Amino acid sequence: MRVGVNALFSRAATLLLALTADYVFPDHSPDGALRMDLPPECLLSPALTSAFTRWDSAHFLSVTASGWAEHEYSHAFFPMFPLLIRWLAALLAHMLPPLCETELHILAGVLLSNSTFVVAACCLHRLGECVLQDARLARTSALLFCISPASIFFSTVYAESTFAAATFGGMLLLERSYAWAGSVALALATATRANGLLHVLLVAHAGLRRCVQILDAPSPGRRQHAATAVALAGASLSMLLQVLLVVGPYVAWQVATGH
Repeated sequence: MRVGVNALFSRAATLLLALTADYVFPDHSPDGALRMDLPPECLLSPALTSAFTRWDSAHFLSVTASGWAEHEYSHAFFPMFPLLIRWLAALLAHMLPPLCETELHILAGVLLSNSTFVVAACCLHRLGECVLQDARLARTSALLFCISPASIFFSTVYAESTFAAATFGGMLLLERSYAWAGSVALALATATRANGLLHVLLVAHAGLRRCVQILDAPSPGRRQHAATAVALAGASLSMLLQVLLVVGPYVAWQVATGH
């Protein structure tokens, strides 16, 4: 509970700082930088939205609204985060009908990033407790995560928070021996960012650890040896399928985009 409150407070402080900085300092518009401009019919002031519509945020908002065909480089932005923004924006449209589509996408992206950040911080805390076996060190790790200087990227319309939540959640599930649930979470991370492909190492490590546990278990007698062989084969097959599950979103996206 305490970690969740700290994470919420850090997001509120970060959002306030972002809005204040956007109001106080002049905008920097380098050549080639994409910015999402609000249509004239939108209600919200650009001063409230420009803090969350620059750089990669603009790319995510662009593919959310128009798909991936507009720019070739848009294929670098994996589909999970934009799709979640679309679904959340569709829900918000029923509660906030005066807002235009662009405003709904911005609001959905900011809400999604900040809410998944809180989930990520809580998962990191629980993961620290499991791995470190030190409650104080686990809380400190989660707190440092909340106050990182790069924290702004977890509060704007970037995929970092969603990726972190899926990654820490998957690692926590693997640590608690929920291999399939953990693999699904890590597969969602792969569908969010390309570097999620590296999570196959986590799944393979968990699977190999399970195989070692089976081999280390005492198994006197021929029947027990046969049972051990069957269990080892099953664990190996499960590990292979879980690795393929994590790799799957990356391969599917490359095929879908023609790479």
